Amino acid sequence: MGLEVENVVHIGDSRVDIRPANNAGIQTILVDYNGNKADLYGIATAVVTEFRDIPMMLERKR
Repeated sequence: MGLEVENVVHIGDSRVDIRPANNAGIQTILVDYNGNKADLYGIATAVVTEFRDIPMMLERKR
């Protein structure tokens, strides 16, 4: 797509989508709405537990 890695943030909810994004050098936001993915917190750049927090996290990435 021609995007610079530093201008991309991947939002996902599992190891199979967070890990490849990390491997590509892309910052990641793990979505954990049910509070049952604590074992994945260490592999994501950031974690959100509520949808409304996503815009705040994206603003921090600028």
